[in-house]
Formats: sequence, structure tokens, C-alpha cells
Amino acid sequence: YGVYIDAEMRRQVLRLNYGLSDSLEVGLETAWVTYGGGFLDTRIESVEHMAGGFNKDRQFSDRNRFDFYVTKDVGASNSFLIASSQPATNLAQDPVLNLKWNLSRGGDILPALTVKLSYKRPFGNQPVGQLNLVNSGTTDYGYYFLLSKAVGNVVGHIQVGQTRLGVAQNTFAERL
Repeated sequence: YGVYIDAEMRRQVLRLNYGLSDSLEVGLETAWVTYGGGFLDTRIESVEHMAGGFNKDRQFSDRNRFDFYVTKDVGASNSFLIASSQPATNLAQDPVLNLKWNLSRGGDILPALTVKLSYKRPFGNQPVGQLNLVNSGTTDYGYYFLLSKAVGNVVGHIQVGQTRLGVAQNTFAERL
């Protein structure tokens, strides 16, 4: 796989959570993503100059551009899986339904344990145009275990889980 990204992104999220009981919560999340290029180029270069670590490869990239592509090596050539050079404004992501269950509140020694299930249903079967930057067109789901423990004013969190993506075979990883 090869990836080239020269972009800035703004993501606005609408998240609704409702407690069904003291330990069970249902949630719905959706987001709108804006991709653009350039407004951080000057700031990045000034930080690089200040730190004395200017990225010399930057001179080969156009300033204030948006470019995003993912390729897969297929034999002697590369195949583009996703490619876009057009900025996009407010692309709606697929909604995600979550169910979170707090199994234990923890104690003096043991951490709190929570299980979370997520299910994403696509708006449509095949995203077209720039929607393929934010939507897969397939149903995805995941499960996660969250451990959290407070020691004084410090709270530590560990999350372990797996997301299963409904992607076409031999394109992207099915499990993350």
C-alpha cells in the first residue's frame, strides 16, 4: 500500500447519548467532514524553521493544496483505491449506533470494566464521488473493552477492541 496525504481536515460531530439505566447507555453519532488544503502550510513551515528541522521534500509539493490517495501494489503497477484532489465541504459520515454497558464500577484495587458495541449502517450501498473519503458503503461493527482506574486525581484508561470493516476482499484490512 502507498498513501499520500496533503490535507487539513475539520470534523464536526453530533453525538447523542441516553442512559437507559445506571449502567447501560445507548448512543448515536454522526459527523460532517470538511477536507481542504493549505491553511496550515505557513504555520508548519514556521515551526520547522524554528526547530531547525525544515522538511526539504516540502519544496516538491504545491502549497495550499489538497491531495489524498491510497494505492495498492498489484503486480508491476499500482492501483488507486482512493484518489482525490478536490477539497470537500461537509461530507456526511455514516451514522454509528453504540451500546455501552458498565459491568463493574471498580473499587480500591480493581478497575471499572465497561463493554461497548458499535454498529455502523451506511447511507447507501456504494459511495460516489468524494463520499468515498468518509463512507465505506458497507456495514461495520466493533466491540471494545474499557478499563479505567482513578488513583487520586489521575485517571487512567485502557481500551482494547476490534472493528470489523465490511470491505471488499484484498483491498483493506477487514479487522482493526
